Formats: sequence, C-alpha cells, structure tokens
Amino acid sequence: MRFSATLNTGLQAISTLNFSLSGLVLSTFTALAFLLPSFLSSGLSSTFFLIRSSPAVCIFMILSIMFFCTTATHLIFNVLHGPLSYNESKKAYEILMNDSMLLQFVVISIGDSNYVGMEIAIWATICFYYCSCKVICVTAKHRLANNQVRNLKKFSFISAFMGLMFMIGSSKFFYSAGWMMILLVNYEGLLVLKENFLILYQLSLNSAIASPTEMGFQLFEIVVNTVRWLHIAIRYSDWILTSPIQFFVIMKVQIFAFEFIDLYRRFRNYIYSMKSFLKKYPVMSKNDLQKYCNEKCCICLESLPSSKCSKISCGHVHHVKCIRTWILNNSNPKCPLCNQEFLKPETKNLTISSFSSFFNYFGNRDNQAEQTSTQIEQILREEIGLFQENLADIIQQ
Repeated sequence: MRFSATLNTGLQAISTLNFSLSGLVLSTFTALAFLLPSFLSSGLSSTFFLIRSSPAVCIFMILSIMFFCTTATHLIFNVLHGPLSYNESKKAYEILMNDSMLLQFVVISIGDSNYVGMEIAIWATICFYYCSCKVICVTAKHRLANNQVRNLKKFSFISAFMGLMFMIGSSKFFYSAGWMMILLVNYEGLLVLKENFLILYQLSLNSAIASPTEMGFQLFEIVVNTVRWLHIAIRYSDWILTSPIQFFVIMKVQIFAFEFIDLYRRFRNYIYSMKSFLKKYPVMSKNDLQKYCNEKCCICLESLPSSKCSKISCGHVHHVKCIRTWILNNSNPKCPLCNQEFLKPETKNLTISSFSSFFNYFGNRDNQAEQTSTQIEQILREEIGLFQENLADIIQQ
C-alpha cells in the first residue's frame, strides 16, 4: 500500500511537470515563431514598432507572456513543494476570479490614452505575474499551516527576489512616466513581498505568528489597497465619473475603507481590554509559578513557567501572550477551560466617537458647521491622547 501511494504521487508529479514544461515550451515557441522572422529581417527596433502598432500582436504577446509566467511559477512550485491538490487548485482559481487585477487593468488601459499597446502589454504582464505570485503565496501559507514546510523557505526567497526584480525592472521601464505611474504598477508587488516576508517570518519563529503582529500585516495590506484605489479614482477621475465603471471603483474604495475602520475598532478594543486585564490580573511571580511547574497552558500547550503567566477569576492560569491573542480574537473573552467570563468589555469607552461625530458633521452641516468641526477636533485629540497613553502602559508592562 505504501509503495503504491508513493508511485501514484510520483506519477502525478511527473504528469504535472510535463504539463508545465510543455506550457513553457509552447508559449516560448509561439512567441519566437511569430517575432523571430521580423527580428531577423528588420532588426530589434522594427520588431518593437510592430508590437507597438498592432493591437492583435499586443494581445497575442500579453496572452503568451501571461501563459509563460503562470506555467513558470507553477513549475517552480511543483519542483520545490510537489503538485497542487484539487482543493488548492480550486482555491487558486477563486483568488484569480475574485482579484481586482482585471478591473484595474481595464481602468488603466482604457482611461490612460498616453500609453500604446507595448506599454499596456508590459504593464499587464507585470501585474499578472504579481497576481500569480500572490496565488502561490496563499497556497504556501496553507501548506505552512498544515506543517508542510519542505523547501518553503527556499521558494519564499526565490519568489521575493523575483518580485523585487520585477519591481525594479518596471520602475526602470516606467521611469519617464513619473513616480505616480511606478507606484500604480507596483502596488501588487508590495503585497507579494508582504506575503513572502510573512512566510519567512513565521518560519523563523517555528510557531504561529502572534495575532497583534498578524493584524499589523493585515493593516499594511488594507492601507496599500485603499491607497491604490484612491490613486486610481483620482488619477482617472475624468473618465471614471462619466462611465458605468465608477460604481465598481467606488465600491472597492468603500470596502477597503470599512475594513480599515473595523480593524482599527478591533485593535482599539484590544488595547483597552489588555489594559483592564493587566490591572485586574497582574503577572504572577516566580515563586507562585513553582506550584504549576508540571502544568501546561491550555491555549499553546507549552509549560506554564516558560513565559509570564496570570491567574484569572476562575482560578485557571494562562500565559499572558496567549491571553493577548485570545482577547484579540474574541470580543467577549471567556476562559478556554471553563467558559467563564473573566473580562467584561468596556462598551462605553469602545465607541469610535470620532467617526460618529464625523458623520454627524455632514448631517448638521447647514446649522452647526463651525461648532461641530471644533468638537470633532477636540474629540480626535482626546481619542489620540488616550490611545497613546493606553498603548504606552501596555508596552511598559
């Protein structure tokens, strides 16, 4: 049975490898067969002019290079990690379908009339490569969660290096277009670097990433996506506002803005809850921990004396770092052993009054514009000061 399972896995890997190699050879051969005669007869400049002046050739080059990038990335992943399972392939296609790359490509290719086919082809190739890398990174994170770490660090280094080279190359190519266009091309590259850095960081820890750190990575991704779509909306506002596609662009900006507000609310609740927790349940001393030298934390299953601990109201002892993650992932934290509530959220102090005051400002702008704007400024100052004070207390403790 073991031999037959190994044989089936090997045959599946060989068939996938042959498919990827055939895809590489086919895409390379078709591109060379189409462009090589023009290159040999007229030279490199005439070949570039042919690509720039013919929409059909540009579309063919885009499809050919996209197919090449996809199969090359797939081949590298298969060689290092083995073939994709059915669920992983299904997840990859879902990410490609739900990704906003197609919408971004339509907006830039139609809205920017300064760029001809060659520039659009190169831009589409770079962005599709970033999208393929992001799909592979999501698959790698899924295997990392299942403790399948074979060659994962090597692949992450290769992927991060290739993404960095694509960012440098695209910056060189679009340098004459200005820094705004360079940023617009490389927003997705920043997210690819973030995914690879997250994998490498988790591999260096040899454990799961703490939830506050993971929330920081999520905040970075939300900020990049929000800035990207605001950039697109402002840069192509003349064309977007007069076309039906404005609904999708505005919806994208709104989705990421609400995600940012929700993440801010969660992190702010976490700051206040941890401050209340540390006041109510101080860290146990080493002498008190000696009674629990043979017991383990029920959250991380590690020895209790290995880290700082606190005893909660029900009498159970947990690591402080585990309680941090537990509070962050649960709005109404309860003991994981007995399900008894040990910390009540301060709902009165957890409302984001700055946002509600902001919307009240727009509702009463005709009668109380100056008064409400002063209140908003005062509330924001109090919110920021209180937030910094609580954050400093937690860091010191």
